[in-house]
Amino acid sequence: LANRFVGCLEELVDACDARRPRARRGRGSAAIESTSGRARPWADPDSAPAPLALAQRRYWGRPHHRHAYLIALRGPLDRPALERSVAELRRRHRILRSRFFEVDGRPLQQAQRHRRWPLPARAVPMGADRDKHLARQFDLLLRPFPRGGPFFRARLLRLGPREHWLAAAVHHIVFDGWSWDILERELMTIYDAFRRGRPSPLEPPSLQYDEVARRQLTDEAMVARRRRAADYWQTTLRGLPRVALPRPASPTAGPEALIQTRATVDAGTREALEGLARRERATTTMVVLTAYQIQLARLTRSTDVAVELPVSGRPSNELQEVVGCFVRDLAVRMDLDGDPSLRELLRQTRRQVLAAYEHQDVCLVSQATELGAVDGAFDLPFNFNRFDLLTAPCRCGSLEVERIDAARWTHLRRRPVARRRGGWRPLHLYVGSADGGLELELRARRRFFDRVGLDRTRAGLLAVLDELARSPDRRLSALPDPFPTA
Repeated sequence: LANRFVGCLEELVDACDARRPRARRGRGSAAIESTSGRARPWADPDSAPAPLALAQRRYWGRPHHRHAYLIALRGPLDRPALERSVAELRRRHRILRSRFFEVDGRPLQQAQRHRRWPLPARAVPMGADRDKHLARQFDLLLRPFPRGGPFFRARLLRLGPREHWLAAAVHHIVFDGWSWDILERELMTIYDAFRRGRPSPLEPPSLQYDEVARRQLTDEAMVARRRRAADYWQTTLRGLPRVALPRPASPTAGPEALIQTRATVDAGTREALEGLARRERATTTMVVLTAYQIQLARLTRSTDVAVELPVSGRPSNELQEVVGCFVRDLAVRMDLDGDPSLRELLRQTRRQVLAAYEHQDVCLVSQATELGAVDGAFDLPFNFNRFDLLTAPCRCGSLEVERIDAARWTHLRRRPVARRRGGWRPLHLYVGSADGGLELELRARRRFFDRVGLDRTRAGLLAVLDELARSPDRRLSALPDPFPTA
């Protein structure tokens, strides 16, 4: 009861802090406290102020980059053990309890002291209004963070005696999707030990995110690699046209900023696509990416398209288990001039993807612009489209654990998407495994797609994948209608 009271009290303090009027200052200071010349009694004595890492700069002063993560826990739950496990994750990874501040106008970050972190719990009524109640809980979870952070919070949703959902909200400046994979694995390992009355079996992290941030700015080899990567992207992206997506005549009205549609590639087609990938020394991801680019080219009636490809930004083994924001947005450009075959386009995609991975030391959306690698055309919201890879659900520990996409209860209530660099692109493609096949999910902005247009785009993508599986040597001009009736 005391823990629940403390949790409610902290939520009240956070809500009051979020509503407090803030003085207008320079860019980025709306979410940062200025502490020039003042002591920081909250600071962890084992950490020192560190500059922002390269991947963090794109999120500096952008409070809307909040994301929700969700896992379902089915079975008998030891709530005190789970609460201690979440607190242990905060203790292990300093970035989860880091605060941001300015010293003489320079943004810095430093971990605050570790303390007991309660895990608030909320009951979600079952019935026809369950989605409405869940959306309300995610509204509370994704409310603005306190000024300066920390930018991580968690809450437990109770859907039934044997079903609980653990939901977490983070700001992208301290977290990425790879970090959630790390936390999920560690959480189940720690929870399994705590519920048995044992200490955590995990070794302390060998590297913390603030240490990586310092190294990025001082290591001469890293600085040289970034310069080479900037030169590569300047050459690769030179002359990229500003393609425009055709907009619906009557955009669909509604509160949602995004709409989505799903499709499944059956096991037989996936097996054929994997066989093609093996013969071409590629991956299934590269095959799907090739089909996606072909469909985008037909959608925009362009022979020169590029897709924004997010990667983990962890090229070395020592970074694999570090929690923080490392994600890089690379670009894969495709030239469809000359009526090439599907196989030739796959080979082109393979070369582009491998080259992009070799030059991932620059994050195109921010660092490349600062280094002069791209021009103003990169700011347009439809230059690049994302291609993300979903991670399959997992099961570990004493509970049945399933990862759930929280977008169903978050994006429906999101404010209209602004025209800002690094925001939602007009079209996103997500790919994951499903029952031996592939699951595709297209998410689009209503400003560019209505329901009919998105469904036809999905049908066209499936048609291209089918041609890749059956007739990879077919020429582009011989493909069927790019927008078949869905």
